[in-house]
Amino acid sequence: MKINKPTKDRSTRKIVLIILIIALALVGVVAYYFFIMRPAEKSNQTDTNRVDYSAPTNEQKQAGEDAEEHAEEQKKSTTPVNTPPPNTDSAVSSGKQPTSVTISSIEQDNAGTLRVRTIIQAIEDTPGTCKIAVTSASGATVFADSASSQRQGSYSTCMGFDIPKAKLGTTGQVTATVTYTSTYFEGKATSQVTIK
Repeated sequence: MKINKPTKDRSTRKIVLIILIIALALVGVVAYYFFIMRPAEKSNQTDTNRVDYSAPTNEQKQAGEDAEEHAEEQKKSTTPVNTPPPNTDSAVSSGKQPTSVTISSIEQDNAGTLRVRTIIQAIEDTPGTCKIAVTSASGATVFADSASSQRQGSYSTCMGFDIPKAKLGTTGQVTATVTYTSTYFEGKATSQVTIK
């Protein structure tokens, strides 16, 4: 006896095979777009977060040469790197430009040491000199010292004055005067503090 298979199975197989071929073709087209075409589109866009390793343009070369010339001129120049605006509170006695000097902190710690910190609005390649004079209420100088200035990026500062209480020799209100002088600038600041 012979068993005939229905033709329906063969036609179902053909339909499934055609659907699989179409699905495979669609997957191929989608993969081609996402992996080949899309990266090519992105590379045509300007990406600011990437480094351009191509040869510099003539404009870029000229800008680099101009920057080098400007830097060389600044090195040869006798003027300071940054010239701050004049401060009317600063004393100008030697023809130097006035600069703002601020006593940013003046306090006595628990051990009795008087700590004086400053901010100087002058920036120079070579350090200037900071001098401090501490005077008593009667006007007598009870302490005097000097230190170099130190560049801090956009300003300078005195390297700091830490004055032991024993060197002050007094209690009560005192006046600290910090004077800054350098090749091109000068200025001063005054502040009062009570010594315990």
